Amino acid sequence: MEDQKTSIRRLPGFNPFDLYKDGTSPQPGEVDLIVGGSTDQVVGRVAAFMWMAVRNSEGNFPFLGITVIAPPQLVWDRSNADILNLILKALDDLRNPADDDEVSRLRGLLSVVRCEHLELAEVLGALEATGEQRLVLIPMASTYRDQNVQSRQSPLGKTGVLIAEDRWVPNVARLASRCIEVARSAENTVVFEVPDSPPARDSNRKMLNDIEGLYPSFLILEGESDPGATILNEANRWVAMAVSGRLQDALDEVDAAEISPSYKSQLRIQLVDRCEDNRLKAQVIKQELAIGTSIPPELAARFGRIALRAGDFQTAERLLEQGIPHVTDCGLLEGVLISCTELGSPDLVQRAFERLAALFPDSELLRTNRELRLMQSCQIVQGDGEQRSSRAGFTDLENYLADNLSTQGPVVYEEILETVATRWAGGNELAAICCAIHAQTRNESVSALKLGLAAIESKHYERQATSILLSVMRRMMLLDEIPQESLELYKAPLRQVIAYLASHPSDAHMRAALAKVLSVESCGAIGLPIIASLTLDFVKEGFQLAPKTEMTASEVEDDDAITFFEQALSYLETLPAVEIGVTSLPADLVGDNPQGLVNFLTRMIHHGGNRRGEDTDLNLLEKCTWLICLLMTSATGGGEDLDALRLLAGRYWLDGQSQRARDIAEQILEVAGHGQNRRRLAWSSFSDIYQRAHSPIDALVGISCAFACKAEVSAADIWHEVYTLHRVVRDLGLHNIAADLIPVCRELLERCSLGDEARRRLETMELGLRVSASRENDVQVLSRLVADSTNHCKDVIDAGGELMPAASLLAQSAGLLERAGGQLSPTTSEVLNAAFEGVGTRSAAFLRAMSAATPSIDEVVSLHNRLDIARNAQDVTGDTISVVMTARRFLNDVHRPLVPEEAAVAIELLADRAINTPEGARILDKQWVGDYVRDLSKKGLAVLMLGLNENGELVCVSANDGRLDVRHSCDGNHSFARRVAKWSANYPYQYGFIDREDGNNEFYLSMGDLEIAVPSSQNILIISEPVLQQIPVNLVLEEGEFSGRTRSIGYAPSLTWFEAARRNPSKHDGRRLAWISASEDLNKVGTLEMILERLRSTFEAHRFDIDTRRQIPKNFLGAQMAVITAHGGLTTEKRFIHRISDEEVLAESPEALARALAGVEMVILFVCSGGRSDRHPLGNTTVGLPKMLLDRGCRTVIASPWPLAAVVTGPWLEEFMVAWDAGETAAGATFRANCAVCRRLGDPPQYSLAMAVHGDMLLRITS
Repeated sequence: MEDQKTSIRRLPGFNPFDLYKDGTSPQPGEVDLIVGGSTDQVVGRVAAFMWMAVRNSEGNFPFLGITVIAPPQLVWDRSNADILNLILKALDDLRNPADDDEVSRLRGLLSVVRCEHLELAEVLGALEATGEQRLVLIPMASTYRDQNVQSRQSPLGKTGVLIAEDRWVPNVARLASRCIEVARSAENTVVFEVPDSPPARDSNRKMLNDIEGLYPSFLILEGESDPGATILNEANRWVAMAVSGRLQDALDEVDAAEISPSYKSQLRIQLVDRCEDNRLKAQVIKQELAIGTSIPPELAARFGRIALRAGDFQTAERLLEQGIPHVTDCGLLEGVLISCTELGSPDLVQRAFERLAALFPDSELLRTNRELRLMQSCQIVQGDGEQRSSRAGFTDLENYLADNLSTQGPVVYEEILETVATRWAGGNELAAICCAIHAQTRNESVSALKLGLAAIESKHYERQATSILLSVMRRMMLLDEIPQESLELYKAPLRQVIAYLASHPSDAHMRAALAKVLSVESCGAIGLPIIASLTLDFVKEGFQLAPKTEMTASEVEDDDAITFFEQALSYLETLPAVEIGVTSLPADLVGDNPQGLVNFLTRMIHHGGNRRGEDTDLNLLEKCTWLICLLMTSATGGGEDLDALRLLAGRYWLDGQSQRARDIAEQILEVAGHGQNRRRLAWSSFSDIYQRAHSPIDALVGISCAFACKAEVSAADIWHEVYTLHRVVRDLGLHNIAADLIPVCRELLERCSLGDEARRRLETMELGLRVSASRENDVQVLSRLVADSTNHCKDVIDAGGELMPAASLLAQSAGLLERAGGQLSPTTSEVLNAAFEGVGTRSAAFLRAMSAATPSIDEVVSLHNRLDIARNAQDVTGDTISVVMTARRFLNDVHRPLVPEEAAVAIELLADRAINTPEGARILDKQWVGDYVRDLSKKGLAVLMLGLNENGELVCVSANDGRLDVRHSCDGNHSFARRVAKWSANYPYQYGFIDREDGNNEFYLSMGDLEIAVPSSQNILIISEPVLQQIPVNLVLEEGEFSGRTRSIGYAPSLTWFEAARRNPSKHDGRRLAWISASEDLNKVGTLEMILERLRSTFEAHRFDIDTRRQIPKNFLGAQMAVITAHGGLTTEKRFIHRISDEEVLAESPEALARALAGVEMVILFVCSGGRSDRHPLGNTTVGLPKMLLDRGCRTVIASPWPLAAVVTGPWLEEFMVAWDAGETAAGATFRANCAVCRRLGDPPQYSLAMAVHGDMLLRITS
């Protein structure tokens, strides 16, 4: 058989006579592999052919018996009698029916060995026990698995394609290799049968063909097509297109491909799964099922998992139920069990678990899934009535814990832990994490915290314990359980969370959860000081310097390196996608000195980044960086790829491509690997990038995780870590702490001889701190600063060092001096011009605009439009810092009068742009803003735009009846910004507590300092920068009367948002819903119960469905209108809406409520301070429910900025709904409702002017 190593036949059904031609039938000691065809047909016909055609020298059947080593009947449902009948039918097909004597002889020769599980070891054991000189048939060999076999050595990544053969070929190769020697020694002939399609991947065919003693045959039967090669050739490219945002192009190519409709349907579903649009995933699966697409059972299981990821639970359940009985692949069956558990179907969990346990009893998932379901059972919330999770396969320990931690009565955790320690050795870790989960669910924060801290020591459960610690911290912050003077108590659990993240840099979900806990939206202003304090604790603990190491790799000749560079780029162009950590270079291209190539490319990167007079060639820098990353799998270095990625990200940021910089920061963590040194370098690089992107919490988390990686670090790396931390705390205004870090860097510089570049960078640090802390009106101090910055910049230019930091410092200090009335010396002007010339055209334009005393509106708009679009709205504030500073400076009127149209553009850029805009938002230009507000005002909607200039003075642009006007509000003693700050110390919160008997005097006195010229129009749209959005324009005084008495006033985040919202049609499902967490028990009469009774008649009259459950509603997404009634709480400093609660146990974050209301067209909030908007302390955006709801796709939000009196709700909603259903706009209906409150309750503004409109104030009812 040596002449037939691989045989490919196209036949009508499997015909062994064609396969074994010319007497080439397998001989004793040989092993055949037949891939393709029907299992029943191949097994029967091979046995029949051997019986008919194979004889020894004496003319007899050469085997003492026929043994079939069969998989479990769950996989191949054929009895012993069935297998005999397969052989007899094959004889009939190939020759003629067997007579009774022949049947008797075959029955005597045939023996069937049934494997209990799909494990390679069982097949091998059965073969060893078979005996000698037998024909051994092993059907469905591709279903067996060896836990030690990896399906594919290289990681899959986002663009990789893993096909079925990648899983079964390595296992069949391992099985065949181990069986060959056994077959030879026993003189057995072994035939493996694989019903799968022949391998399409060359590497997989080669793996089988290279096994000495194995003779594979790959069958393609007549009338059938093999789409494998076609699909494989294109699949990588289609997937790369899908994940890079070109999904429709990929789908179009699939539709045009010459493959069967059923394969096209399967490909469409799998390609859509690679994108992030869950709604599209669900839609495509439903479409394919609706047109009757035939989905093989095993694929049904895969598509059921996709449907679950898409949120289509009904389709997921149906497909999973269809697929479970047919899944034979271990990895898929494990995935199905995970999906069934997520789906929460006890029946499907039972069936999937039992099948996995029967076929693959050594699967590690059996244990982890049991424990996951046990942990779910510990989350039974009192009175929630939800179905308990399945206990399939539970051990005695797991049943004990489930029984004792599913109870709603009192639980003594110490007793449970003691019992477990006594009865089940090794069960303490599981018991501790389960107790922690139970305590967390019951809101027993102290117990949960203690148990979580104990459980996090376990490597098995550290992720669950970390999640518990974060949840407990979030709730404790939500309820203000730890007073301000004791916030240090949060540092112990936070340190453990940081330790976990330090060791698991790729766990993006947990990192995002930590960022959420520390965010202003979750914990107010305390998150940043806590993480900053912990970071400094890590610094005080010191570090361990690594011994110096010499570079051992030999240098590569320049010509050889250039040749490699060109050939490598040509190779990469042939690939559908290049993915860091996944893509690799061929060995013959890399050669025998990959580290030398890395060193050469590193030099190219640094040289390219410091070339004078030219913009950085980002394309070249990208290519060098990608090649370094691809070479690192072969090189001997440590972190050159991470350094290159960090440098590339920094260049992206300088070029305005902040989103690409953040993407690289995420990639760095994904490829950090398992070594402590690489992890530390990765976290340090992550921190550096996020510091540049002005995201201080992410930067502090990154540097804390770097310090938490206990590894010996080079002096240069320590220097970089401290330098990054210095920049973070400097930018936060913590100048004393930043100054304390400079001696640390100086000591490293002197101890470790870091060189002149480090010395210059230390000077940059010192000057940067002086610039950051400088007073803008002190000409003498600024003159000295400019002189020192000039000398430093000249030193850097002369030395050929990295120029951008020094040029930036000189430009900033020079701008400060000019704005203070000082003059630049000729030397400074000369050096500054040389610096501008040296950094390149694009960077010079950026620096000029940033430092100009009077930037032009073109420069301001250009600064904005050069920026990437941020993927997450919260990142916009960091990206636009330079735009905000420049726009504010433009509003100064020191050197020229403001043009209204240009001032309007500047205020639009100061407005809240950190919000997801509706689809199709326009790109800003200087002409559009003026034209748009003028057009709105001609149509009856006046526009009032409010912004602060650099001196804190108010600039108002009003558009009324087609005319634009600009005004300054100046007070020689106190800037408008200072007056707002003074007012906001008590208001608007205090307005909710003014007793009506005290009259309106407090309103007049408090609002008297906030003079704003309000247009006389009946309808007014307010566009203001975040710090001014907290001002209730309803209360602004006009001729001694509140503006809101005679006008309908609404607020929008920006004109860009408002225009896009008006242009996009409404999308909702027509439902009107109300949620009020109130008891239906007539004996319980709290505030919420009283409000429910006041509103019930209006709800019934206008067809509202009422939800009174004591939890955030889960089914409100996409409704037309939602009325929400709950208590709202601020942080302890009476800023930032912080908590949504009822009068019992409910306490949730405002963000949780906003998520539940995503996509609702109109939200009416009867929530205390629900309409409050505070400026974010770390950026130019707001914190408040209006922003959170608009950011999640709501169109209009109506709420009060102060605590709302319960008596307002009934008359207000009654009149609003009448006006709304009559066709009034949201603002018009709100104005009528406020007037109705005034008529019913009198004129106290805390009642009659409380409710205000945010978002689309012109929204009207749609059918």
